[in-house]
Amino acid sequence: MPKPYPGYVLSALILTLAILGARLESNGLLYFMLAAIIVSLLLVVFDRIPEKQYPFLIFFMGLGLIYQLTLMSNYLVGTDIHYEYYFAVQTFNSGTWDNTIPHSYNSATAISVFLPAMAKLLGIPLVWAFKVIPPLFLAGIPVVTYFIFKREFDPKTAFLSVFFFISIPTMFLELSGLAKQAIGELFLVMTLGLVAYKVFDRRWSRYVLIGLLAVLTAVSHYSMGGTLFCYLLGAVVLLPIGKYVFKMAPGINLKWLTLTVVVFTVISAGFYSWAAQGAPLKDILASAGITSGIVKRPTDVIDPETLMGMPNTPGAGQMGMGDSPLAGSSQYKHWVYPEPAVAVALGADFGEVGAVSKVFRIFQYTTQILVVVGGIAILVHYKRRSLGYLVFLCLSGVLLGMVVFYPGFSPLFNASRFYNLILLFMAPAAIIGGRLVFRSYRLLTIVVLLPYFLFTTGVVFEAVQETDLTSITIPYSHALSADRIDTTGLYTDNDMKVRDWVKAEGAFPVYGDLWGSTALFEVQSNLGAGVNTLMLKGDWYVNGFVYREGADGPDMVPDNSYVYLRERNVDREEITYQAGVGLRRTRSYEDAGFWDVLAGREILYQAGSAVVYGPKETER
Repeated sequence: MPKPYPGYVLSALILTLAILGARLESNGLLYFMLAAIIVSLLLVVFDRIPEKQYPFLIFFMGLGLIYQLTLMSNYLVGTDIHYEYYFAVQTFNSGTWDNTIPHSYNSATAISVFLPAMAKLLGIPLVWAFKVIPPLFLAGIPVVTYFIFKREFDPKTAFLSVFFFISIPTMFLELSGLAKQAIGELFLVMTLGLVAYKVFDRRWSRYVLIGLLAVLTAVSHYSMGGTLFCYLLGAVVLLPIGKYVFKMAPGINLKWLTLTVVVFTVISAGFYSWAAQGAPLKDILASAGITSGIVKRPTDVIDPETLMGMPNTPGAGQMGMGDSPLAGSSQYKHWVYPEPAVAVALGADFGEVGAVSKVFRIFQYTTQILVVVGGIAILVHYKRRSLGYLVFLCLSGVLLGMVVFYPGFSPLFNASRFYNLILLFMAPAAIIGGRLVFRSYRLLTIVVLLPYFLFTTGVVFEAVQETDLTSITIPYSHALSADRIDTTGLYTDNDMKVRDWVKAEGAFPVYGDLWGSTALFEVQSNLGAGVNTLMLKGDWYVNGFVYREGADGPDMVPDNSYVYLRERNVDREEITYQAGVGLRRTRSYEDAGFWDVLAGREILYQAGSAVVYGPKETER
């Protein structure tokens, strides 16, 4: 017989341990938090937690995994979130949103309007609005998916499906640093849920809410708006096929849905053409054009210089397609096809990695096989499911096929983020497939889900003291490993004092390592004056050190530039730079040829160990 309150107690315990572990920088407390999540899973599987507590437990399991990262240090953690902060702080400082700044990030009102407004309303620093509020939205996504899955499957299957969904590192490792997607994706999945299922008795309430949530999705994040349009367009096409060919009830009035989609499209297109001088519309159309070309020519890949102009390029911003002032990016100079995450999923590197990495890949391949097996099983027994769910399942399958079989497609958004979206409807396939293979949810959980969770949360990475971030070995966790191997920037007060001095004194152009330049982007952009443009490469205010594979030193750092170094750089005499998508390399000054960069420069300002070096002295 289930105990009355274990889900609530465990939820409170998970949240408490996550907050304390992050704020006290205690891996021990974080390990206890992960253990509490594992205990929660086992109690659910062994019928010791009442079903009504599942949604509560799901929310706090997700929130704990996210807060363990976002609440680290007193500053922002991640990559894109620093660029998002730049646009938010413009609104926060001025009190009004300048919708004319020509960058797609500026059109994402989740960051440019909502978070500054919430910071003002709550009387908290903007940084803390970013650290606390988006995770609440992000943790809501698995709760919504649980209720969607529960309409199609039994509660335990729905719970395990959501557990698999949140076990994928994208949610807590990547989306925790993407505030606009964290907010926009919740609106997206709520919209699709209302399309698939009748929640209100009054017809007009359903369609008004679908339209409202759809518009909120679009204005929150342009990429989520474009994704939602594709899903809704697919629904408009596939629902009639299901109704008239397969004789299934669509569960929604197709004329009203079509009208709602048309209204949503008009409003969204109007907003995208107006906000940020039309930058988001131009980006969406460019992405659509590239996708069309890739479908026609599956072997095509995107030129690195064109890729740098895409709206999801971290720190680069937008530029006219065909322009090429961005040829110096470390990330895209090392771009390979297929994308590293896709290559891992396809088993391309199995023979090249070590024993522990091979074990992880076996678990990864197992989950992928289960998704395929379960997906086929769901489709074979399609009459047991609602048409709306099947439509979105099939659309997710098409998206998965695009990522796997069209190597030039995934860079448009990033393979891991695509997989996150795919699992919004395909996660149950892994559990259904697992039930078919293992004949028992308990065996599936113990043999697959738990070991996979230990890998994806970075526990194994830290246990074996892995240090290689230049390739995908096994998943890591910023929360557990950042202090040891610089997986993300953990800034000190002195780092920020020097960063702010650079801005105040106009010490530009300035160079920093991956995390140094990222911090600088919070206060200074490289935007040009036109729509979708950056300044020419040689005129950038903020620059990162760029290392080409096998090079003894970085690409030229101009003599007239400044160099910003974090306390970690100086104390350990090492720098970190990007070596690919999600990949980093940390090297000592000596090994990286960095002493030559500093030679002939004097320290202009210092706080603690953090410093900024001036231009090289010239002989008179």
